[in-house]
Amino acid sequence: MRIEEAAFDKLFSFYSNPNNGSFITETSNPVKIEVFNSIGKMVANKNLTAGKNQLNLENSDSGIYFISITVEYGNRTAHKMAVTK
Repeated sequence: MRIEEAAFDKLFSFYSNPNNGSFITETSNPVKIEVFNSIGKMVANKNLTAGKNQLNLENSDSGIYFISITVEYGNRTAHKMAVTK
């Protein structure tokens, strides 16, 4: 079963973008989040509960990061995020 992009976006959101390395996620279901830098190195990996969660990448460099979000049944989407310091 594949979740359509618009429906998936209702399950997960994050802000602010760009940010200084600290950002908030909101999700209606538990999700797994993986954050990769621009060369593909994983810099964060966390299971999030439903609701608001804060993630901190303050030890990471400025640049573009890719957020991979996986929900139940393995459905996955990705977002781009900018970290500026």
